Amino acid sequence: MLRIVMTTPARQVADLFAELRKDTRVSDITAQRLEKLYTLFGTAATPGVDMTVRA
Repeated sequence: MLRIVMTTPARQVADLFAELRKDTRVSDITAQRLEKLYTLFGTAATPGVDMTVRA
């Protein structure tokens, strides 16, 4: 996952999530997963950031 995040431009990721949020088939789960991503990586003192630093 980290390699994908590091090699994909942020604008491209944001655009993809925006498209997924518009798709009624996956909009709810996309919103839930975005919240989870924020919980894990939204600030410097979060579990996902801690795991990344340790890796």
